[in-house]
Amino acid sequence: MMLAMIFATMLATAAPAGANAPTAQHLQVARELVEVVTPAAQREQMFETVISSFMANQLAGMMQANPTIRRAFEEEPKLRPVFTAFVERQRRLAMDDLRDSGEQLAEAFAAGYARNFTMAELAELRRFFETSTGAKYASRSAALMTDPALGEWQRGVAARAEARKKEELRQLMDEITPILKSIEQEKRRHGS
Repeated sequence: MMLAMIFATMLATAAPAGANAPTAQHLQVARELVEVVTPAAQREQMFETVISSFMANQLAGMMQANPTIRRAFEEEPKLRPVFTAFVERQRRLAMDDLRDSGEQLAEAFAAGYARNFTMAELAELRRFFETSTGAKYASRSAALMTDPALGEWQRGVAARAEARKKEELRQLMDEITPILKSIEQEKRRHGS
């Protein structure tokens, strides 16, 4: 479900505003599908499951890839509670953001579905999600994000990203520093 949510969000935001604007009726049918797939009453629990799993896997991947951080936590026990509080605060803030923008997210899903599926396809999707298999998929898809195999994949991706972060940032600075210097020199020449 989370992958479907991410995909729908990408679909909803990929097209420029006004591009392929759906009709009011098309959008309403898409909203009804969103409610079937991700009922408002269940969204917060779905978000909580996904965010908690994602953050735990990102943290584990970072620890796996960064021996300096790992050693610091092993050698300085006072760091762990501070970092744990920081991670918990970030999780709470992410949940607050999702709660505050939940209706906007649902509307973004609806717009994405409406732009990318015909009325007939939306009806077909709704019929599927109203079956026992579709309902089971919709209700359990967020829990799939906590599956050990997916968690292992997430930790691996996070570890690779952490391992290359320093080099990527160095490369970025190497690329933008001459541009920034050029801009600064140009400002000085023109007295800005």
